[in-house]
Amino acid sequence: MKRYAIFDMDGTLIDSIGRWGEVCRVCLAEWNVVSDARYLAAETGPMTFADAAAFLIKTYALPVPTEEFEKMLKKASEQMYFGPIPEKDGIRNYLTELKKCGVQMCVVSATPKYLVEACLERIGLLTFFDFILSCEEVGVGKESPAAFLKAAERFDAKPKEISVFDDSYGPLLTAKKAGFYTVAVYDAYASRWNYSAALADRAITDWNEARKADC
Repeated sequence: MKRYAIFDMDGTLIDSIGRWGEVCRVCLAEWNVVSDARYLAAETGPMTFADAAAFLIKTYALPVPTEEFEKMLKKASEQMYFGPIPEKDGIRNYLTELKKCGVQMCVVSATPKYLVEACLERIGLLTFFDFILSCEEVGVGKESPAAFLKAAERFDAKPKEISVFDDSYGPLLTAKKAGFYTVAVYDAYASRWNYSAALADRAITDWNEARKADC
């Protein structure tokens, strides 16, 4: 057990990746684009809104500025994050046990901070975390270690002292290269699970089982 922990939100703390794919699908339909929500979820789930907008515009050759499509994605997703997104099964008990063990925790997410805070507060998980850090604040997504390193700085800790929990391969690879202890978290919509599980220092498929092992 590390003394510090960085948690991703979407697909790690909350069961939202599939719904995010549906948000993308609905927005694309404005230009009569037909696409698969599962594919969209897997491809854009780890991205910031700006990166997701740029990716979708390029992939589907949309005649719209990136900033405009980004605003559309944010507006459509607000209903999702303010609505009834469920927490991942077992995560509340896992966080409770980590807190009892004195582990300091934060959230590093590609989702804008105001949506992270609103969602976690609504479902009652916000108080577990010492702070929330959005990739938008840092200015770069999780393809860069900047957000993870900023969190380590705020903890006043070294990467090797910190566990990074994430459901996506890309962020796990970034964190591992930066020297963090990495934990792959299974999500049905995340792509490349086998690669994530093989890459990470540890893989979790069930938060309830993880709690039994760790606490």
